[in-house]
Amino acid sequence: MQLLFFALSLVFYYVLHSVLANTKVKTFLMERFIAQKYYRLLFNFTAVVLLFPIFYFYRKISTTYLFVNVLPAYQIGRLENIGLGIAALGMLLLLYALSQYNLSEFAGTQQLKNASPPTPESLKVSGFNSYVRHPLYFAGLLIIWGGFLFRPTDLYLVMGLVSTAYLYFGTKLEEEKLVVEFGEEYLEYQKRVGMLLPFWK
Repeated sequence: MQLLFFALSLVFYYVLHSVLANTKVKTFLMERFIAQKYYRLLFNFTAVVLLFPIFYFYRKISTTYLFVNVLPAYQIGRLENIGLGIAALGMLLLLYALSQYNLSEFAGTQQLKNASPPTPESLKVSGFNSYVRHPLYFAGLLIIWGGFLFRPTDLYLVMGLVSTAYLYFGTKLEEEKLVVEFGEEYLEYQKRVGMLLPFWK
């Protein structure tokens, strides 16, 4: 029951995140309740604050290691080392991917300073983006599943499955907006480069 409640809390968090990122919802809220220059900051603030109760609940749930009665201790140790390496690689790729983005716009400080919508940027298809269309999410998948191998519990498996499902469906929604924004250029990009995994189109 605890695992189900935790999974539902994650689903609620991810759905809310996608709803608040939806263009129509953003427009509605900015026209009636929130000034445009504050929206991104409040969006990020809400995303961070809502993680605290989820993390608290995560820490309180008793977990079961999945491979204890299946694999010998030395193989579990190998899996943990492999998982740690994958997660570390994911962190490095995440930092590299972040370096290719406008972090002040991502955080919302640019909008606050200029009090105007950010200037639309051209489609990035070089660097990490030449291998995968959403490098931040690819790095996130490495971190998630590397973390699972490092700590293979039933609770972490639930978190990994729900988070992976969100990344897939959330990315699909984001792709729809990108097609509207960049048109044929993005459609051609989709044909050349994988969405979440390099070389898997």
